Amino acid sequence: MQLTKEGKLNIITFDSTEDIFRYIQDVPETNFSKRYPVNKDWCAMTFAEAEKCLISGWPEGSEVIALIADVLESKMEIEAGISYNYDVTGECIDVGAYLEGVPECWLAAVPEERQKPSLEIIVNCSISSGVKESKIINRGAVITALIDALHRHYALKVNFVERCNGEHENGFNRENLRIELPVDTRNGYSRDMIAFLTACPAYLRRILFAVTEKVFKKDHCHGYGTPTTYKKEGAIVFTCMNSVEMEANGEDYYSPEAAVQTLKSKLAGHVVFAE
Repeated sequence: MQLTKEGKLNIITFDSTEDIFRYIQDVPETNFSKRYPVNKDWCAMTFAEAEKCLISGWPEGSEVIALIADVLESKMEIEAGISYNYDVTGECIDVGAYLEGVPECWLAAVPEERQKPSLEIIVNCSISSGVKESKIINRGAVITALIDALHRHYALKVNFVERCNGEHENGFNRENLRIELPVDTRNGYSRDMIAFLTACPAYLRRILFAVTEKVFKKDHCHGYGTPTTYKKEGAIVFTCMNSVEMEANGEDYYSPEAAVQTLKSKLAGHVVFAE
């Protein structure tokens, strides 16, 4: 864990979910993040359950997300590099070579071995208080499906970022906060953990609230800041979850069809989809 400050902006960067787990171990039981009751619209998981997921992922939620993600992946088939070998037998025939009497006129497709190109995804984890759990899970399923599909074809780096403006919040000491968790899928990959980080309100609310409380030495940070944008040149960015930002960025996750269009729009210039 590294905590730095740039003016009014506090930046805390974690190395792993285990790093977050260790950081929040001394958060008091009386803090808001721990004592706020289970609520199906806000967060249907206790703080203890959320902590467990930080270590082992979110298999229960992943099962639900997998149903959505698998459907999306079937619509997001990414074009792989293919070359063709000529032989006396194969999958299809080269008519020109056949008419010229060439014995090796049959073609067999062979996947190309090539170095994976690099790609970075930024997932803004800032969520407005009015956003229901069901919508968070739907968005998370889309992002999980994307990461799951892309990590097989790209050297994929994902940065989970919460960026909140707290200059008008007493709980933020009139300052701002950015929480970062960079994940390099080349150094181990868990779909259950990606699902937890993108789609589980227990992480996006309870865990990140606990981190916020500890950074500012508060038992309650009141509004917990206003979700704000986070941009990085060359990266694919999923904006924070509030209606203004999502509409401005053309993000729509109300249906699988709309989600696929959102993904294709975001990936334009980065990824080629098979037709």
